[in-house]
Amino acid sequence: MGDPGSDSEAPSSIGPGELALVSLVTVRGPSMVPSLRHGDRLLARRVRSATRVRAGAVVLAAWPQRPELLAVKRVVRLVPGGYWVEGDNPHGSDDSR
Repeated sequence: MGDPGSDSEAPSSIGPGELALVSLVTVRGPSMVPSLRHGDRLLARRVRSATRVRAGAVVLAAWPQRPELLAVKRVVRLVPGGYWVEGDNPHGSDDSR
């Protein structure tokens, strides 16, 4: 897997730091083309329970190896201990594949 952080910049919190329920993020890289493009801005909403995340949802994924980096990905399915996530662009995405 390459550099997962290349898909988004660190979120700019709208609320009080770690307690923010909504964050503004900017897409970096081609992994979500054609749905999202480099430079698109998104509002990310924190969910209270990971069980509320369903297949097909677009999420900010943190990688266990580098949790400080976030990547915009689509949830494909639940797997033991987390999710299988992929970018919409199969030729330009570092993801679970």
